[in-house]
Amino acid sequence: MIFLHSYGDRIFKKNTISIFLIYLKAAIITSFFTESSSSLSYAYAANMAIENKQNDNLLLGIDPGWWQVIIAVASILLTVIFYFHPSSDKDKSIPRDRIRENKRIPKKSKIFILIISIIIISVSILVFPKPNNSNIVVFGSSGKNPGQFDYPAGIVIDETGYIYVADWNNDRVQKFTADGHFITMWGHNGSMPGQLNGPSDIAIDGSGNIYVTELFNNRVQKFTADGHFITMWGHNGSMPGQVNSPEGIDVDSFGNVYVADSGNSRIQKFTADGQFISLLGSYGSMPGQFNYPTDVTIDSFDNVYVADTKNNRVQKFTANGQYITHWGILGKGTGQFNSPYGVITDSNGNVYVADYGNSRIQKFDANGQFQRSMGIEGINPKEFYKAEDMSIDKSGNLYIADSENDRVQIFKGQFL
Repeated sequence: MIFLHSYGDRIFKKNTISIFLIYLKAAIITSFFTESSSSLSYAYAANMAIENKQNDNLLLGIDPGWWQVIIAVASILLTVIFYFHPSSDKDKSIPRDRIRENKRIPKKSKIFILIISIIIISVSILVFPKPNNSNIVVFGSSGKNPGQFDYPAGIVIDETGYIYVADWNNDRVQKFTADGHFITMWGHNGSMPGQLNGPSDIAIDGSGNIYVTELFNNRVQKFTADGHFITMWGHNGSMPGQVNSPEGIDVDSFGNVYVADSGNSRIQKFTADGQFISLLGSYGSMPGQFNYPTDVTIDSFDNVYVADTKNNRVQKFTANGQYITHWGILGKGTGQFNSPYGVITDSNGNVYVADYGNSRIQKFDANGQFQRSMGIEGINPKEFYKAEDMSIDKSGNLYIADSENDRVQIFKGQFL
């Protein structure tokens, strides 16, 4: 008993610093996981995850926070191996058969490992910081109260950062601050001016006016930024100026309004007051034809991009409607689509596509070359369930209407 007490006491004293270092490293890892998953309140945050390894901001496709964990774990293992290994100094209170002579490690080596271990901890903290959990903001939940959604189908951001959401099944438009705090809302079910029935998309012009397409009323309504009715146009039909289940909408630099006339498989162009200008496309699968196009967007050069949903592709046209190119086929691979519903462009001409059936966002250059992909199906932050629409502000922040999850996700910074 005296021997065991002496042996244990020596081992404890000998490794006190080592044990302290192990707990310190464990605390680093614990704080990493705790901070990464704690803020799940009104606007809960999470670190960005990009599914393919082509993201230039990630090292070998692994988040920098994971490198911190890997280094800390490796440091713990080194400390355990070296510090709990027998020393080269002979302890007479320990029987010789307890120590294997050919595997002793000098005390100087242990001190060296101790110093290296401390350096590793410092490097893991300073060089590989924990993820910034403020990069993603998520707001909204299922319901009818202000700030809640029942299938948010469209989203747009104005020049000052206000967010407008077409709350489809609640037949209303909601307005939020840049961080997702509710401001106001307007609309309820009906067919009178200012009433809505299936608001499917939303756009904004250079003066801050809001345009809303209505799937079931077969029309476009125009409002002020505070929701005051201005005008409306369209009714069910296939003649020019008439629409059939209109979904996507956007405004070019001249104030002209483009409407994805989905049920008629075409794009229509109007003045800001709803006067018909021209038609683009017809039903079919040839270049320049569409099969239920659900979204349209205009880039800074007034080129027109169309989410040709049932043809599982995106098509690009000039401002005059001349066909340029298209890309995409049905599938789950990179550059492939399963019902692409939303399309937007950024200030650099890159194209983002809401790949609805694959619950992800894909990024392409202006000619359709695949760049990156983000998202998998799920309910956690950075995951999507049938995301239908997106918007992007002048700072490159990406706003996604995560439709079936009844929420909006904001990705701050240029993640894709």
